[in-house]
Amino acid sequence: MQSNTARVAQVFWGLLIVAVDLRAGRFDVLPDFVGYILIALGAAGLVGWSSHFQTARLVSWSLVPIPIALLLFSGVFLKVLGLINLVLEGALMWFLLGGVIAFAQSRSRQHWVDSARNYRWAYLGLIGVALFTSLIASAVPSLARVIASITLVATLVVLAAILYLLHQVKGEAAKSTASPAPSTQQDETVKEAA
Repeated sequence: MQSNTARVAQVFWGLLIVAVDLRAGRFDVLPDFVGYILIALGAAGLVGWSSHFQTARLVSWSLVPIPIALLLFSGVFLKVLGLINLVLEGALMWFLLGGVIAFAQSRSRQHWVDSARNYRWAYLGLIGVALFTSLIASAVPSLARVIASITLVATLVVLAAILYLLHQVKGEAAKSTASPAPSTQQDETVKEAA
């Protein structure tokens, strides 16, 4: 059984794979479905922290086939799949960060709670902008390209902040598994005194 630290690491690396798009034509060198599988596996092990991770796991599994389908289809179906993907990614991030909020509250890390809440709303706002951009793309393509570029940069910044927060959570989880329980420390002190 993997530790919570390893599970947070799976979510971290899964998000990183999804965020980084190295493309050779339409083919993604770091396939997003691999990232979604890692996120789903990591979130499954963190359900004890919060039920939000259970929902994130389910959403992540539902995202697995979409990147493959995006390679196979074109036209209107491709656009519909792209919109579904965008909405599900927003839900995934909402619930992942909800789980982080629950963990941070259990550790009295209010600044992490505040950060996670802000990142949630920022990410949803960027998805809203992306949806708006897709709607105006055919009418005003030059404006849509500018908005899409700005949105992409902003999304990468928010994702970097989320990844850093997950790194901090992983460190906190490692501390809690590395330090012995207080009763164990007392037992060792008694044994040494005897």
